[in-house]
Amino acid sequence: MANIFYNKKMLINFTRIIKFGWQNFFRNIWLSIVTIIIIILTLISITGLLIFNILTDNTLEAIKNKTDIYIDIKSETTTDEINQLVNSLSPVPHIKQVKYVSADENLQIFLNTYANNSLVSEAVKTLENNPFKASLLLKVDEIESFPIILEALSDEKYANFLEINSDDFTQAKNLVTKISEYSQKIKKAGFIISLFFVLVAILIVFNAIQISIYDRREEISIMRLVGAANYFIKGPFYFEGIIYSFISMIILLIIIYPLILFVQPYLNSFFSEYSTNLISQVNENFLKIFGIELIVAITINIVSTSIAMKKYLRI
Repeated sequence: MANIFYNKKMLINFTRIIKFGWQNFFRNIWLSIVTIIIIILTLISITGLLIFNILTDNTLEAIKNKTDIYIDIKSETTTDEINQLVNSLSPVPHIKQVKYVSADENLQIFLNTYANNSLVSEAVKTLENNPFKASLLLKVDEIESFPIILEALSDEKYANFLEINSDDFTQAKNLVTKISEYSQKIKKAGFIISLFFVLVAILIVFNAIQISIYDRREEISIMRLVGAANYFIKGPFYFEGIIYSFISMIILLIIIYPLILFVQPYLNSFFSEYSTNLISQVNENFLKIFGIELIVAITINIVSTSIAMKKYLRI
């Protein structure tokens, strides 16, 4: 019987804590709105940082996997010599496949690549002769192996047949290096911005809880006089912080997907063939991204609420 009475009392207290928490939220509704806006800005900055990490990781992986190199063949090379080249290069370490590509095929590949650029396409069509040469397409296992392959191709036995340009090997590797360097700089800047918003959010939530405590000071005094438990007095303020967290998360989800759809065309234009579908990437990492966001939001509110109550509630 005592357990039933105790459970019923706990349920009533829990219901009242929720009720008082909502009252605190609506009592200073404009301050609550400002608090939620700041938390949303904080979460957006953190979301941007997390998505940027995913984007750069996928872009770097795509570049590393796209390891096709075209080596021009000298025009006087015969068909038999080309076949010998293919057979000779196939066993070279780190080369997965060697394929002959004719001059006409190279021209068609170029036109397909710039199909959306009418200026380039028309300029090529005005030429009387095909400006491209036949080439060997080398499919390589990884970018890190480029120096080894370049050294192998520099052998004298290939000098009379191949026109080797070391830039073909270093361009992709330099691209990976530059993207890595820039991504690290942007990640640091993003971390500083996110940290700034986190600190501002803690300050805003702290002030919101402080005002809630001040507005309910008479009710709190009465609760103390009648012997209310500390958890019953503190509970509504913690619940108010949880309200901020969940409303912020809901609005974040409403904002972030349209924002990604808006940004996607610019990413496609900037990264070109290395672009990735952000929506699918966010969906694949949904629990990771928004799980972190929810933890951050709740932590901000719990920390701020705890500091405010310790300073002003004196319980």
